[in-house]
Amino acid sequence: MNPSPVVRTPLGTARPLPVRERSQAAEKSLEIPSVETFGEDPVMINGEEYLCIRHVDRMPAFLMSVASDSDFWLFVGSNGGFTAGRVDPDHAIFPYQTADKILSQPRTSGVLSLFDSDGISWEPWNGLCPQYGITRNLYKHVTGTSVLFEEIHQQLGLVFRSELKISEHFGLVRTCRLENTGDDARSVRLLDGWHHLLPAGVLQETYARYSYLAAAYMRHEAVPGCGLGIYTLNSGITDRAAVVQWQTSEPAT
Repeated sequence: MNPSPVVRTPLGTARPLPVRERSQAAEKSLEIPSVETFGEDPVMINGEEYLCIRHVDRMPAFLMSVASDSDFWLFVGSNGGFTAGRVDPDHAIFPYQTADKILSQPRTSGVLSLFDSDGISWEPWNGLCPQYGITRNLYKHVTGTSVLFEEIHQQLGLVFRSELKISEHFGLVRTCRLENTGDDARSVRLLDGWHHLLPAGVLQETYARYSYLAAAYMRHEAVPGCGLGIYTLNSGITDRAAVVQWQTSEPAT
């Protein structure tokens, strides 16, 4: 995960604002009304223009494509699930599945974020209906080159944003930011990273037919001291029965 933050212009608010000035009182409000889009009125985030759907979880989930200038492809569900890879489905780095599976099972792969703040557990964009006091907003860059997920925890006064985009050199890039919009300091513990990343050699047909078998052959290692992860297969994937021969003998006298 790329730790570089992608943030919108500092406003001290969790409310997405169109490109027009608002009063300071409106900027500090965390109250967000019913489902609404800004249409052609973009939202400025870190100097970039995005289109926004607020309370996106109240809508039926839908699939989006992210534009790329390379051979890398990315399809993202509005509820957080996605698949990505290079060239074709046989070179997917996350399981290549049909749209209905991506949207109905968003937690099976992608990213996982877990927070613990002052004894309160929080898992943003967990694929389930959010609890009371949690708001989800979706942003897409006006050029179609990135998708940004925002979840607001009203009780904690925290806002978590996670953006997916494509880089020709680095491939899939994810940038995140956690912002405290409340008046109280917060102590936060975080577990965040990729979930169900595929190693090379797991073809689309292989995963579709033998997903559990493929998982049994996967090996994930972390290189100490550099934050590098290595994803490999222990051996070639096969479903042939292994022949095991046992032999016993009496000890020599």
